[in-house]
Amino acid sequence: NSEVTNSFFKLYPNPTKEKLTIEGGSNGATFKLVDVFGKTVYSEIQKENKITIDLSALPSGMYFLKTGVLEKNTISKIIKE
Repeated sequence: NSEVTNSFFKLYPNPTKEKLTIEGGSNGATFKLVDVFGKTVYSEIQKENKITIDLSALPSGMYFLKTGVLEKNTISKIIKE
């Protein structure tokens, strides 16, 4: 397992089987998880320092977590096992 870290937040575990945790960021940050076809499968505006996303119902594969924090947008690759 590994984690993705940038100056705003960290994601772990990645790859994951069930849950993805996001720590850090700031209130008002946006998180959108999209599949390889561009379909949004999860979306949230951050209200707490730690968010846990349940991925257990999603099929295995690659997803992209698009984040918007303080006018900076990042995309992180997430692997669902």
